[in-house]
Order: sequence, then structure tokens, then C-alpha cells
Amino acid sequence: MRIVSLLPGATEIVCALGLRESLVARSHECDFPTDVAVLPAVTRPRLEVDGSSRQIHDRVTALSRSADGVYALDVESIRALSPTHLVTQAQCDVCAVGMADVERAIAGWPTDAPAVAALHPTDLPAVFEDIRRTGAFLGAVPAASGLIDRMTARLGALERTAAGTRPRAALLEWTDPLMGAGNWIPELVRIAGGEPVPQVFR
Repeated sequence: MRIVSLLPGATEIVCALGLRESLVARSHECDFPTDVAVLPAVTRPRLEVDGSSRQIHDRVTALSRSADGVYALDVESIRALSPTHLVTQAQCDVCAVGMADVERAIAGWPTDAPAVAALHPTDLPAVFEDIRRTGAFLGAVPAASGLIDRMTARLGALERTAAGTRPRAALLEWTDPLMGAGNWIPELVRIAGGEPVPQVFR
């Protein structure tokens, strides 16, 4: 099995399932476990990533409206690696290479296109479901079940010890413009003993 991961979360799942040695490529943002840095990066941003929060936001906004999109996928390098499996995401086209880009790349594959799985979690149960689906996709069902059991046990232990005053926390993904963190982040803060401040900004 030869796996290409186009998302940091997917790379972490693959490695947590005990399949690090099957990874042959990663996204430019994948940096954990640290040894994945030796793998070729087959994505890159189409924008200059230095600048203020507002400058980067404006660049991303302009690119997201273009036909090219925010990220480039190195299709030729991926083909040369002859992957059997590719893990990507289908949730946010400005966060990582989008599913549409992957589908276009696979459509032009001459032969032996890799099987594709896409992560799309929206809350904590969906994160666990993505781990379960990834395990099934990669033939690692027992490892996925064990990983989920360990994660839920750790979260349960944390929730039991996080008692007393609940500090209020503002959860931000971006500062200019202000963007609140959603999905599973408020759930994790509550488990850790905090209370997310309601998002009243746009």
C-alpha cells in the first residue's frame, strides 16, 4: 500500500493507525509526526503567505474566487509515486486542496488511479467517524477502533478532572477579520473545563 495524504489531520490519522511506512507523500502543511518532513510535499499555496492577517485574508479571498483556487496540486509528482490510496478532505477549499481538484487530477489519470477517501468532520463524533472510515479504507479497522477507544478514554479522564470554575474562552481562527472557531473546537474547550464565549461578531 502506498498512501498520499493531502491534509495534516489525515497524515496524523494514518500514522496513528500504524501506517507511517506506507506514506509516500504529504501536503506542504503536514508536519506531525515530525519525521513526515522527509516525505515529498505534493501541494503548495498559490499565494504569498507572509503579511498581515488582513493581507493574507484578501489574497485568499481573491484566489478562492478564481478558477485556479488557493492551492496547487503536483499531479505529475503524485503519479510518479504510484500511490494506491489518497486521503484528502471535502470540507473547506480555503483550508487545504479541495475535493474538486483531486477529482480533476484523478479523472486525467492514465491507468491505476488511486482509491480516494475524503475527510469531512463537523463535530467531535464526526472526527471519530472519519477515523473509523479511514481505518476501513486502509484496511486497518482494529487499529482504528483501538485509536478511538484510547482517544475517548483520554477525553473522558480530562472531563472528569476539569472541575471548578469554568473560564470563558474566546475561540478565534483568524484575527482580521475576526473569525470564530467552530466545528469540534468548542466541544474540546468544554471537555477541558472552559466555556466558549458565544460568537457575536461576523
